[in-house]
Amino acid sequence: MPRNKRKLENDLNNVKNRINEVVNNPKVVEPDIEDAVAQRPDCSQKENSSAEMKRFLRDYPLILKMRNGKDAPVDSVGCHMLADRTVDTDTRNFQTLTALILSPRVKDEHTARAMQQLKSHGLTVDNIIATPVQTIQSLISFLGLSQTKSERLKKCAQILHDQYGNKVPNDYSKLIALPGVGDKIASLVMVNCFDSDEFIGVDTHVHRITNMLKWVKTKTPKQTDDALKTLVPRKDWRALNVALVGMGQTFCKAVKPSCEVCLLNSTCPNSRVKLGVQK
Repeated sequence: MPRNKRKLENDLNNVKNRINEVVNNPKVVEPDIEDAVAQRPDCSQKENSSAEMKRFLRDYPLILKMRNGKDAPVDSVGCHMLADRTVDTDTRNFQTLTALILSPRVKDEHTARAMQQLKSHGLTVDNIIATPVQTIQSLISFLGLSQTKSERLKKCAQILHDQYGNKVPNDYSKLIALPGVGDKIASLVMVNCFDSDEFIGVDTHVHRITNMLKWVKTKTPKQTDDALKTLVPRKDWRALNVALVGMGQTFCKAVKPSCEVCLLNSTCPNSRVKLGVQK
């Protein structure tokens, strides 16, 4: 192994260990982390700037600490929690896919309510195929875009039946070709149904918070996903989505964030405390 590559890997392992130390010991002094980053070999322009890496290493342990209580809606009624655990794996995967198709522009609590309605009706590929779109829509009528989502769900079920033997495909390129499935949904299906460690899944919370904290400077969720994959250690990709979604649902809401109790209020560029904004 080339000397520079070996040194970079050793430095990266030291940084990872330092993150764990900060999470477990709040008295650890933050500048030590920044010193560890500063000692890394210079990165190319394609890689993260040292400033972005410093911000991530400074902020992420504190986000994990704030999220330790797991008291956000995503922790109890997030899409990854809504499938029936008593059914077979293929049906469970279809139910997880269904929850994700229903979730855009909808609060987790409302997605959970819709999923309960559908599960009571019978949320299997064959039963959705046999159910008229109007009936599906009536079960989830309180959701935004309920008609469109009902049509997409039924089309998805038919494709899964015709092409994949009633199974959700374990293939990103096949998932993203399904009606109503974009990059975020396909990524989260791969993570939550198939335990993949190759995806993050960037929603509005992840995109907004990572840009606000200046970990990345991107215009679209796909750009954010790509940028985060060069910034965040691979072992943390799966946890990052839930950590930041929960952060966005509790401390860092888009409207009236709770900056006064946020552990990042002295460093966040948008901190209402730092900027002297009244509640």
